[in-house]
Amino acid sequence: MKETIINQIKSAKGIVLGAHTNPDGDAIGALVGMATLCGFLHIPHQILLEKIPQDFEDLLIGKPVSLEATIEYDTFISVDCGDLKRLGKFEEDFHKAEVTINIDHHGTNTFFAEYNEVQRNASASCEVVYDFVRLVDCPLTEPLVRSLYTGILTDTGGFMHSSTSARTHEIVSELMQVPFAFTKIYYKNMYEKSKAAAIMEAIAIGHMEQLWDKPYYITYVTLEEMVKQGATKEDLGSIVSSIKNIKGCDLATFIYPLDETHYKVSFRSNSPYDVAQLAAQLGGGGHVRAAGVTLEGNFEQVMMQIQEVLRQVPLDEMMKGSLC
Repeated sequence: MKETIINQIKSAKGIVLGAHTNPDGDAIGALVGMATLCGFLHIPHQILLEKIPQDFEDLLIGKPVSLEATIEYDTFISVDCGDLKRLGKFEEDFHKAEVTINIDHHGTNTFFAEYNEVQRNASASCEVVYDFVRLVDCPLTEPLVRSLYTGILTDTGGFMHSSTSARTHEIVSELMQVPFAFTKIYYKNMYEKSKAAAIMEAIAIGHMEQLWDKPYYITYVTLEEMVKQGATKEDLGSIVSSIKNIKGCDLATFIYPLDETHYKVSFRSNSPYDVAQLAAQLGGGGHVRAAGVTLEGNFEQVMMQIQEVLRQVPLDEMMKGSLC
């Protein structure tokens, strides 16, 4: 399928690239990777983003980023996106394209495009994109290497998640043949946090509770608390992992408001528990160890909905015994 997709890209008149809403490091890295490939092949292209994520804006320097499609295109490439709805407002642009391509690694991917390269065993979409880059002999420039490394680093939790494979380390080893500031990238993404982030983490820990004497821990922050501290969603990224790291916690849930009627719910788990199944029951998706969903309603309704699902789905039904 990779060769077929490359041939489609080479014959494209114009390409727009999109990823899931609220893109993370892997999504941005994959977008940059495919945009670099398109540039190398001299194909007109454009990256579509509703908003540039502050944590990864440096990766997009020099790239053709737009809030809407402003070029003539016949091909849409989706990266790191499990289904059409996750494209947000760019779903309409997807439907307008004559050729649609889906490059991803999520186990919940719905194979929604005409051409689908979904490697569910890959640790990150940037692993899949790396294969495409090498397939066309695209040079490994410093900006490209930095972007792909960031995507793999963030989606593996610093090479900690069980999705990390020998192939993951092989790719990183090859990326590191090109000099780039990998130690700074690692520190920035794995350890560094703003003052607001530290305060919000303390607030969330204050709200934390264990459910039903089971290894389920849940917490939240309110819109009022975020406003008071001047916190953005970027300041909340480390909270769910901090909860998951508590000894005895097998499943961590974190809830935060996107606005007054929409809440983002993030799930994390320790081996051998699969939270992608849990998120899917609520209309979301993700990975075995990290998944999420956006729910509509007030806080009480969202909390009740989450707890009801947790009550009905015993952890042993989410177990993936073959995973380590």
